[in-house]
Amino acid sequence: MSNATILQPKSCKFEDIKHDIKQTAGKIIDIATYPNGFVLTMEQTADEIHVSSNRPLIKIDDSTYQIPD
Repeated sequence: MSNATILQPKSCKFEDIKHDIKQTAGKIIDIATYPNGFVLTMEQTADEIHVSSNRPLIKIDDSTYQIPD
């Protein structure tokens, strides 16, 4: 299993992120919308977590990414 860290925008407070969380029998979906319009979607099942976004993340190193400001 590999680990990755996704850092929020430097100018964003955690309480400013809007989360829309949906749960089904097979997965949990968290759609996080940031004040700058960036959308990060995480779909978690028992076996994996799939992450997608509406714009590219900034790669810091092999396991760290930054959401753009």
